[in-house]
Amino acid sequence: MEPPKNSGVLSALAARYVRTRAARTGQAARDLLVDYEVLLRQAGCGCGDLRICAERDLEEAHRSDLLLIEHHRRTDIPMSVRFSAANEERLFAQLGLVPPSFRRRAFAALFLEAAEFPVPEQWRSGWQAACLEWTGTAGAGGSTDPFFRDHPDEAREILSLLPRLLAWESESLRRFASCRLCGDSKRLESLQARLEQCLARITGGAVASLENLGIMENERAVILHGPLRLCFPGTGVLDLGLLSAPARIDRRDLRRAALESPAARCLTVENLTVLHELAKRNSRDILAGSGSHGGFAHSAIIEFLRALPPHVVILHCGDTDPKGFEILHDLRKRAAREIGSLGMAFDASRPGPALTGGDRKTIARLLESRFLTDPEKSHLAAMLAAGHKGIFEQEARPLPEKSVLSSVEKQGASA
Repeated sequence: MEPPKNSGVLSALAARYVRTRAARTGQAARDLLVDYEVLLRQAGCGCGDLRICAERDLEEAHRSDLLLIEHHRRTDIPMSVRFSAANEERLFAQLGLVPPSFRRRAFAALFLEAAEFPVPEQWRSGWQAACLEWTGTAGAGGSTDPFFRDHPDEAREILSLLPRLLAWESESLRRFASCRLCGDSKRLESLQARLEQCLARITGGAVASLENLGIMENERAVILHGPLRLCFPGTGVLDLGLLSAPARIDRRDLRRAALESPAARCLTVENLTVLHELAKRNSRDILAGSGSHGGFAHSAIIEFLRALPPHVVILHCGDTDPKGFEILHDLRKRAAREIGSLGMAFDASRPGPALTGGDRKTIARLLESRFLTDPEKSHLAAMLAAGHKGIFEQEARPLPEKSVLSSVEKQGASA
């Protein structure tokens, strides 16, 4: 039986070469040296007709100076195959493949071409510097993070998006902007981390997120209830104390207004369901929630807390799992106001979900933080010792009584 015409041994050699430094960077201190038998086995040609075919292909490549077969000095048995990077283009052309050097140059050309894309004048020098840097690293086979050289079409997409993002001038929700920019309402979300990394590099950190450009994941509003007046210069006063239910106030309106209130306290509430229940009591306190998914305060609630009159004492009430305490920690760290906690106690009256490895790491980090008080840390330590979260959801615990609202567990260290 006649052996097969193509053994695949040269394809196996090319696959080995692609993983070398020479293929990645175009620079090599030495040739690729592969054990003869190992190469045959990797090509699936260790025996039989396929081996005959593979040895024939290697011998022909040796005679044409595409590679060098090195033999044992005494027995003349083939020992290894030596391949030089100088023959890269010949090998890949023979196999009908694009050589790594061509792919490097084509990838680098993407960034060089992008350097001439129109961008707003204030970012032009940063844009060109970043593109030229990426051009150099792509051509040299270096890291072009967050661009992947194996996905040039995606790199081209990101490069075309960046100038349009830098020119974005309206405040919009992310899905709307994604439809306008990408033709897909979810595409910006999938590329967000990489786009933000590029934006920070181009702008020197001045634009580090899509939100800095006015592109927001969710509506930036604060859910408010209680005795609070928003005084708009020259236009009038909005008295939230007249409303029976919580109202959603946009961040832009909060920025325009001066805040006035006779209230002594403001209670930030992690979960809106609890906020609505507390609102039914018509207490003399301001109730505030961010209305965002995930519980962490967005920029609008932070701006609101900073704008409150200084006489208003701020308390926070949330879930008492590790994430709930982390939300309290984040709120204090960002608000630059002294914030107490209300009802943030580990309730072990019945076992809750077991702590995960991530939960334990969160607790360990929070126990070292200056943004939690000693009593709060004692609750975390008790949770860690118990190994479970207890009754941690706000909705499952009794609502704080009106009399309790006057009890403030103050923060141990100033925010």
